[in-house]
Order: sequence, then structure tokens, then C-alpha cells
Amino acid sequence: MTIELDDLRTRSVVIVGFGVEGRDVYRFLRTRFPEKPLAVAEQRPLDGDARALVDGDPNVRLHLGPDHLSHVGDYEIAFRSPGIPRRSPELHAAQARGTRLTSQTALFLSLGRERVIGVTGTKGKSTTSALIHAILTSAGRDAHLVGNIGPELGGRSPLLSLAAAGERAVFVDELSSFQLEDLTMSPRIAVLLDIVPEHLDHHGSFDAYLDAKRNISRHQGPRDWLVYDAGSQTAAAIAAETAAQRVPCSMEGPVDRGAFVESEHVVFAAAFGRDQVASVSEIARALPGRFNLRNVLPAVAVARILSIDNEAVRRGIAGFQPLRDRFENVGTFRGVTFYNAAIATVPEATIAQLAALAPRVGSVILGGVDRGVDYRGLAQRLLEDRVATVILFPDTGARVWEAMREEATTRGRELPRRADVRDMESAVREAYALTPPGSICLHSPAAPSRGGLFASYADRGAQFRAWVTRLGST
Repeated sequence: MTIELDDLRTRSVVIVGFGVEGRDVYRFLRTRFPEKPLAVAEQRPLDGDARALVDGDPNVRLHLGPDHLSHVGDYEIAFRSPGIPRRSPELHAAQARGTRLTSQTALFLSLGRERVIGVTGTKGKSTTSALIHAILTSAGRDAHLVGNIGPELGGRSPLLSLAAAGERAVFVDELSSFQLEDLTMSPRIAVLLDIVPEHLDHHGSFDAYLDAKRNISRHQGPRDWLVYDAGSQTAAAIAAETAAQRVPCSMEGPVDRGAFVESEHVVFAAAFGRDQVASVSEIARALPGRFNLRNVLPAVAVARILSIDNEAVRRGIAGFQPLRDRFENVGTFRGVTFYNAAIATVPEATIAQLAALAPRVGSVILGGVDRGVDYRGLAQRLLEDRVATVILFPDTGARVWEAMREEATTRGRELPRRADVRDMESAVREAYALTPPGSICLHSPAAPSRGGLFASYADRGAQFRAWVTRLGST
């Protein structure tokens, strides 16, 4: 729901969830309204940073503990943090009592929509967002990388960045499905990447997940722009519904108006004709792999919408460093090259990374939290690439192996070696022992990490890097 600053000035407000986004909302509101009463509803006890933020504030009221959501209906406006399920019965009850639900993203768009480039998709949105930001910066634009992308990757709070930025600043906003699901406003320029099943435990179904993603363009008008992956059935279907100007991106040849790959060049087509922007080979030096090229196309399209010249685009791409935990080359140790893609939480991401590295992959470290996705496509890819060793974490490691067994029986293929592990030290030791010299070990879970043996994908990636370098130096 769209909320204006005047609404916040005069109405009672509660911040639901006091993680990173909740704290940023608190900072923004407290700066704008120093004496305004604010409330915080949080299930867990406040940690040191959160406690330090509110201690000494006489105008804050805390609702802590298991019943924290039961207090939301006492307030006129509630800022819902992305991790709080919108389907919660307590939130429905609060809305029935007249509470208006909103979010940091909704307020940010209401204040700065015309200067926002929103980016979403299942995978690739962090790389695409960071690449757009790099190109804008290379062109001398006042650009800010905000939203779902974390501070370790250069991301900042949308609201706090907006408050500090100049009037000509633009904001590249990575948007998760959690942040999109409540929106009644869309960014002026929207980028929609491929969408595959993910976060079904939060949304309840793939249809609900898709519906959240639709908000990236659902509320756009004829003066707005939607850049989308034309090779994605889901993205193309959503693009067909928009009122915005559509800019398709195609890996499979020309489009009338948009970005595409042709004759080993990235080309942009517009009303004035075609323009070769960069060669595929120079892009691959900074961002190897077909899946990364798929992320480059929408960045090029956004640059051209904003009238950024090809030299600045090429400069931004050339200076770009692949993001941590996203197809990150950790290095070569004892004859084995290690790639870290801890963020790969769906099999489609792992399949794309295997395709980029084939036929050099000698081992793959897989497995994580089971959310019921289909692993047959990944099993086929592993067998087709003749990967020598699979190193498997629970729970989905066993499911990948079962899918591989079924495919091997059906196709008459030989199964790889299998190693089952429960900690990263063991996984990396097995990789050093079983990966053929001169080949690659790919760490790409094809499943989420949070809720399993690791605190998060970032924790998992950090452990992988640490053990690769530690064991590689012995």
C-alpha cells in the first residue's frame, strides 16, 4: 500500500520485524520525525545493535516475544519486514481492524519512483543490479545500489540512500519476491529476469511467487520501461501484460527493439537502427559463461534507455568483478581450480554454471535444504558432462543421487563417484582427493543453505573459501 510522508507524520506506526530493513525504517522515520512515537514488534530479544539503536529513545514502544504480531492491529500503519509472511493470521486480523500494511520498498518508491531501476528474477538479479550500477558509475552518473543486495556486495538501504542523495541521483534497486509482494507501485524502469520455483515455503505456491514478481511491472504506465528476458517463458508472459514500453533481451538472435546476441556481438536495436555494443569475447573476460551474458543483455538495455554510450558500457563491464558467492573463482590449488557459487539455491543455476565450465568440471559439491524441487534436469546434466565425482550434503544430495541413478539406468550411463559429507572441511578434503588434476571443482548447492547445516549461503561460501585456501596450502 502506498503511504505518504504526511500519513506517517499524523498516524500511529509500528515496525514489524527489527532486522536490517526494520532498523533502516526506524532510522529514516526517527530522522524525519524526531519526537514521533514509534513502536517495534519483534519475536526475538533485541541484539546488541538493535538494542543500542532504541535505548535512550523515550518515544519508542517495544512489543517483544512470541505474541509480538498480536499488537500490530493497535496501530494505523505497519511497516512489514520482508521475512514476515504476509499470510500471517495476525496480519490479516490487523488489516481487518483497519491497519494499513506497507514496507520500506513501498515508501521508497512513493518518494523516488521516477529515479528507480528495479531488478528482479530468481537468479542473476544481484549480478545484473551490480553491473547496471557499474555501468552508470562508469558514465559519471550519481548512482546508488540499494535493496535486497547486501552491504557486503555494495548494497545500501533505499530510504537512507534516498535521504542522503542528490536530486539527480538514480537508484538501482534489487527486489526480492518478499519485497515485491505488497507493492501497489512499480519502478519507472523495471528489469525482469528468468523466474523458476523458489521460496515456495514463504509464498505457499509457485503461482503466488509469480504473482509477487508481477509487481515489478504491474503498476507501470506507457511512459515506463520493462526490460525482460525474452528467452524466459515466465518473464515473457508477465511482459505481455504490462502497459509499459517493452524491451526484450534475447540470446537467440535479433529482436525489433531491444538487446540481443548476434555474430558474437551484443547488439542493441532501436527505432534508429542497430548498434553493436560489445563483443562476446570481451564480455567473457569479465563475466564468463552464457548465463552471465544473459545478465549483461538487460544491463546494456538499461544503459541505452538512459542514453549511456557504448564506451561507458564497455568500460563498466571490463572493470566489473564477479560477485562473491556467485560463480566466484577462488583460485587454483594443487592443480585444481575451485569455483564458489554458494548462492545457487535452485538446480537451474547449477545447470547454467556447469554449462559455462563444461567439459572441465571434475567434481561438484551439492546439497542443502530440501524444498521439494525437481532434480531430474540437474541429474541429466551431471551425467551428460561426465562429472567424475559428486560430493553430497544432506538433504537434497540424496535426492540428486537418486535422480542420477534413475537417469543412468534409463540412458545406460555410468554413475560418478559419490562422497557423502556433513561439514565443509570434509567436503573440501574429498574435493582435493577426488578431483582430477587440471580440472575444476564447482561448489554449487542447487538448494538453499539457511535452515540446514549452514547459517546462510554467505556462511557456506565463507567456509568453502576458507577450507579451499587452508587445505590448498598444506
